Amino acid sequence: MQDILNDLTGKIEKAVEKIQRLQDTVHALEAEKEKCAAEVSSLEQKIAELQKEAAGAQELWRGKISSFSGQIGEIAKKLDNFI
Repeated sequence: MQDILNDLTGKIEKAVEKIQRLQDTVHALEAEKEKCAAEVSSLEQKIAELQKEAAGAQELWRGKISSFSGQIGEIAKKLDNFI
């Protein structure tokens, strides 16, 4: 009977150790998950900033192209009048 109790006690101790290792693994994974979530959030912010910056640059270039087109038109008119 004592052997059975000793065997069960040993098995329980091993199970408890395994549970503790699994809990440690879960805690480590949760910490990694939080770290990854923070990194994703940071990357999303950077993407939003870059999108705003790109939109601003696009508008700036549209304005420059429009101005340049206007200048070309004026030069063409002057050449027509000159010829």
